[in-house]
Amino acid sequence: MCVFDGDFFDAVVPPDAPPATRLLEVLLWRGFLVEQVRGNVMLCRGSHDRDAITLAGLGLAVEPVTGDPGHLARIRLAAGCDEGHALRSVFLLPPQNGMAGPFDWGGRVNDGFQTFRRLRYGVKVPAVHLDPGVALLVKALPLCGVHTVMSCDGHTRQSPHVCLFSDIHLLWCRAVVREVLRRHPVPGTDGWRFGQDGDGWMSRRWLLGEGGSGPGLAGRLAAYRPIQSFARVLMRPDVGPRARRAKQAAGCPGDFADALARSFDEPI
Repeated sequence: MCVFDGDFFDAVVPPDAPPATRLLEVLLWRGFLVEQVRGNVMLCRGSHDRDAITLAGLGLAVEPVTGDPGHLARIRLAAGCDEGHALRSVFLLPPQNGMAGPFDWGGRVNDGFQTFRRLRYGVKVPAVHLDPGVALLVKALPLCGVHTVMSCDGHTRQSPHVCLFSDIHLLWCRAVVREVLRRHPVPGTDGWRFGQDGDGWMSRRWLLGEGGSGPGLAGRLAAYRPIQSFARVLMRPDVGPRARRAKQAAGCPGDFADALARSFDEPI
């Protein structure tokens, strides 16, 4: 079962908000890295190149910008379009073949500590290849230097989860999540946990809940709202840069917690 449907749309997209706000909410929920700047919805740097192509293919107006270090394009509803139809088309965009392996989008890199430190960002994945329930989280984690390799929103039947590239990235992701939640608590995250049940990359999992949400709307909202809220925290301009700075400062995995605490205590 798909996590998102018309009822979910009606529950999370404010019906009386200005069109730009409704567009922003729809894009964030479907996993696009966007923010609102002076009334404009902007596609942020860190997005995969295909994201702009996908949005243009759905009938939105995508206007590239130059000379803006933080943004790639302005996104707006095309003139004369049916707002409700356009927004639902984006919100209900089904995932394609999924994010299913360590080298699908990140290229071949080794999993040693020096490579981990050298790669400040994680891998970029097109939103259309991500399950809706975890899409924004998988897009936001690379801003904190986390390299993901597979993700699944559970399709209401099992726990949503994200798999990490290496043991080092599992430890790093866990340290980032703990530090960010300590400073920016998000309700509904108590059941999240990290674990490893083997040697393969699929065994390094961040489980975002304890079992599936079930098909009911209330259960889906309870399961996926915290994931969306936490992803938006990771997108804050005072979070990602601090995490990346800590990643560069850590001398070994044992330093992760202290490096993050120091970095978050210091000005950007």
